[in-house]
Amino acid sequence: MYLNHFNLNRFPFPNAADIEHYFEHGKRKIMLQAIEYAVLNEEGLTTVVGKIGVGKSTMLRLLVQNIAATVETIVIEDPRLSPLEFLQTIAEQLNLPVAKGSSVNNLRSTLSKYLTKKYFAKKRVVVIIDETQYISGAVLEEIHLLSNLEHSEKRLLQWVLFGQPQMEAQLSGKAASPLKDRIINRLHLKPLTLKEINSYINFRLSVSGYIGKPLFDRSSIELIQAISGGSLRKIHLLAHKALMSAYARGSQQVETYHVHLADQEHFKTKKATPRGNDNWDRSAVVIDNSNARIKKRAVSGKKSHKAAPHTQKPKSDWWLVATVVMAITTGAFSWNIAKDNMDQKVYNPRWVSPVKWSSVENQQKEIMAKSSSNNLQYAQNSSRNVPLVTGFSFN
Repeated sequence: MYLNHFNLNRFPFPNAADIEHYFEHGKRKIMLQAIEYAVLNEEGLTTVVGKIGVGKSTMLRLLVQNIAATVETIVIEDPRLSPLEFLQTIAEQLNLPVAKGSSVNNLRSTLSKYLTKKYFAKKRVVVIIDETQYISGAVLEEIHLLSNLEHSEKRLLQWVLFGQPQMEAQLSGKAASPLKDRIINRLHLKPLTLKEINSYINFRLSVSGYIGKPLFDRSSIELIQAISGGSLRKIHLLAHKALMSAYARGSQQVETYHVHLADQEHFKTKKATPRGNDNWDRSAVVIDNSNARIKKRAVSGKKSHKAAPHTQKPKSDWWLVATVVMAITTGAFSWNIAKDNMDQKVYNPRWVSPVKWSSVENQQKEIMAKSSSNNLQYAQNSSRNVPLVTGFSFN
């Protein structure tokens, strides 16, 4: 593969979550600290909302690792359960003896006794649920009942709910209205920005042993941001495939061409494929963020990373036809006028100097005087045969 080619000691962009080298940058580090603080200080219920692929599951695993020494954790990765199955899952992870055929009320009572015992032993218990958007209204009601368990104004059970944006709508619904007031912290995990993506890719390469100038140029970073939308999952896939493409072509740096090939293989945001050689103009790829498509502009030697405007409608056919007809008509009319002027030898006085034009006017007056005494036909013939500007030069 490309490890030796780029002097790496491990693959920098794995598919699985890497909590050993977590990217604690900016708001993500603050958010993780806020969740830990809420759990350790028994504040109650915290929600973390984020789109697919932004790193919710990775943050969940890192949270469990950070608090495991002081907090007993229950992790439910698939909450599509009935209330009975939900309580059984919690009891099993706490190693509680559960009689076969126990009812919901029996399980709830067993949990209450266990949590009270843990409270006096100064042990905290937290339930962390992933993909909460799939949870049923009946289970939400069960969470509300368990969140009521407290002693000396301290919650006996802490909750951290991770989910996609649909979770917010679900928790705002009528079925979850009693639970809504229990939410102490509402956190939003947003996609990475362009600056954060640049830092993240360099961070991943650094922890993988890379030393040297930036392996991804700025244009390739911008293209990754435009295609991925800041999703960590897509960033990993694009960066990994782009490194493979650069290695296959013997390049020592990842450029837009390599990222585009990775996009064509997996996301296909553009049907056309660029020329398959390293002489292809890397700046000829721009992204239309309005519909996540890649466009190829004419090669001009200038780099452009701005989104191609997609709102202006093309001119219709009738406008093109009218423009052509108008141009032809105007040209023919101008040619007829010029031809008549040359036949009659009529010149614009602005083209002749004032002194020369004065002599021309005197000759024209003499012709007009003769025409008054002769018939109209003779005057016209005389006017045509007089060389008005003979012997004059134009400025």
